[in-house]
Amino acid sequence: MRYVNTTISKFVNDLGRKSPAPGGGSAAALCACLGIALLEMTCHYSLKKNEGKIGMKRLSGIIKKLRMYRSRAMKAIDRDIVVYRNFNRVYCLYKAKKKGPKDIEKAAEASCSVPYGLCRLIDEVGGLSVNAARYSNKYIISDCLCGLSMLSSAFTSSALNVEMNLKFCKNDRAVRDIRKKLNAMEKRMTQVYKRVSKTVKLSIRGR
Repeated sequence: MRYVNTTISKFVNDLGRKSPAPGGGSAAALCACLGIALLEMTCHYSLKKNEGKIGMKRLSGIIKKLRMYRSRAMKAIDRDIVVYRNFNRVYCLYKAKKKGPKDIEKAAEASCSVPYGLCRLIDEVGGLSVNAARYSNKYIISDCLCGLSMLSSAFTSSALNVEMNLKFCKNDRAVRDIRKKLNAMEKRMTQVYKRVSKTVKLSIRGR
């Protein structure tokens, strides 16, 4: 089943059931989609305000990129379910001694790829949110920070899922490299959130 073609109600109901998937990975991907969509909306509403100015050109470019990132995040909703179900199957066979360490490691690497890819995507979107807030219409600028908050939550959840899979990886060098990159992304997200939060709050307070 492809959840992107079902209703939100169906996804949420299945998420709450005693089932390994959909789980946190798919929920994080959906959260990222919603966050990106909110940024898109603020950009669309801000185009008229910046008509004939450099801001309009920049916002148009941001909208185009956000649409692409939202499409990729949407695909991650179902992709995470596929790789996690496979990991769960291999893990059960591994516990029953019907699969070896290399099998579980390979399944974990595949399962890790989706949340790690989502972290990288969110890191790139975070950079776009700075200008989205900078040129935003003041009457809708709060949604820019709401969107970034959802992206921040999706990043935290995805990074946690990466860590859950890394414990099965025997390549210490690769593990250190991924963790180093995640830490760098997390720092950038924190800095971006502070900048956008300041811009939004000053705008709301009329300064």
